[in-house]
Amino acid sequence: MRSDACDEAFLDPTGQCIGAVSTYSIYHPTDNIAALNYVLDLPLPAALTVAN
Repeated sequence: MRSDACDEAFLDPTGQCIGAVSTYSIYHPTDNIAALNYVLDLPLPAALTVAN
């Protein structure tokens, strides 16, 4: 699990966290942790980022 302060997502491999209001969960059909971790490293499109 990455812990950078600016991360928009994190991996919860043991399922200990529950999303809050206005959050999304991404699941893998066979619970492939490596595939889910790969998604974390994909760049977020500029259209989806929030300007500070």
